[in-house]
Amino acid sequence: RWHRKLTEWGSFENYLEWHCGDEGQVYTQAACVCDDQGQVIVDFVGRQETINDDFEAICRRLNISAKLQHFNASRSDSYRSYYNHSTRALVEEAYRSDVELFEYKF
Repeated sequence: RWHRKLTEWGSFENYLEWHCGDEGQVYTQAACVCDDQGQVIVDFVGRQETINDDFEAICRRLNISAKLQHFNASRSDSYRSYYNHSTRALVEEAYRSDVELFEYKF
């Protein structure tokens, strides 16, 4: 169902205009880790950019031994290459709380 819907949009830019616009729904990561006042309420936030190190840190804290498996690897292109000025602005605005909290940079 989602593949068909995504195909109907015709482009990544059209999808982002829908997703970040009035019809889409934006679910921020900040909403998952912050209280109503915007204060972080968890004691650790891992990052995709440092997932292996963060996973190891969590394992040490929990005193467990585990390996993080890697499935469905994407190409090595930077996510930045998929955005133009317009789509970047859409995402930065829609996910402003995440961009600010996690100090993301395009």
